Amino acid sequence: MKTIVTYLLSLFILPVAMSAQPVLSNNENYYTGESFQMLNCDATSITAGSSGSNVTWDFSGLTSAGGIYTTTILPDTSTVFTTSGLMEVMPFGTIAYLEENSTDSYINGIYDTTSHITTFYTNYDVAKRPFTYNSNYLDSFRVNVPATGSYGAGWIAVTGDGYGTIILPGGTYSNVLRIKKVQIERDTLAGTPSLTATTSYLWFDTGSRAPLLRIDSVLSTTTESQTIMYLLPPEGVSTVKGLPSIFNGYFDNSDHLIVSGFETGKEYQVVVYNIIGNKVFSETFSAAGNSERFDINRQVNPGIYIVGITLKTEPYGTSVFKVVKTE
Repeated sequence: MKTIVTYLLSLFILPVAMSAQPVLSNNENYYTGESFQMLNCDATSITAGSSGSNVTWDFSGLTSAGGIYTTTILPDTSTVFTTSGLMEVMPFGTIAYLEENSTDSYINGIYDTTSHITTFYTNYDVAKRPFTYNSNYLDSFRVNVPATGSYGAGWIAVTGDGYGTIILPGGTYSNVLRIKKVQIERDTLAGTPSLTATTSYLWFDTGSRAPLLRIDSVLSTTTESQTIMYLLPPEGVSTVKGLPSIFNGYFDNSDHLIVSGFETGKEYQVVVYNIIGNKVFSETFSAAGNSERFDINRQVNPGIYIVGITLKTEPYGTSVFKVVKTE
């Protein structure tokens, strides 16, 4: 443990340059109803680039690796995490329960809608505000997974390690701050410990809540991976060739789900979850037109439902939206 903490503290040896710089007040401070999409890119030979002041990060050559990752923010209506106000519905149906205030964003738990396993976190502070160049913090948190008997502890070190201009395929952004996060988690399952280290770089401008670009590198005793993705502006999503469209839908008076946004002849999977993450419907089909009608085959209770649409030729991207069933 001493070695881990010493390593994280060493990350805060920062340059002393203190010229004009951006100040973030919205980073990862989400609100109900917000939705954003990020394009998954080829991470081969991609590096995060330099830290420091007045840096230009050029990622204009990024190319799609297939898939759009959609994240939707909904009000937390569950009774498990009583201090959480929001649910972050992430790609593939994973749900993070968020507790936010003006200065901090905490993850209280993550629910996997496929395995139905809930991970509980204590004091997992993933973002602080305001944040600027040389801002930093070091925190510890606890992890508990009752369903598997796994438990552990983690350490997260976060610093504003650079600012300047970032060039993306969709445009150039100035007055950008890069935040570096290093997280080390040590878990124990059936007496066997495991260690996972994650290094993330996130670029924000002063108006963005979601990062303009993020690079995540994960290293454990068994795996090593890196992903990179950038934020798509709403008006740019439909111009990305071969990727899912923007969908919308509603329940009719007969409890049928009506969804629009399909492309004729393409094969999709539609999955419907209730607000606590239980799957209530799933179907794979070939679209006969822009709009499709689905028979849920059960009584649909009033409430909020989450619909995920996946284009079968692009299995790594899922469009997610919510529908409300009234009386």
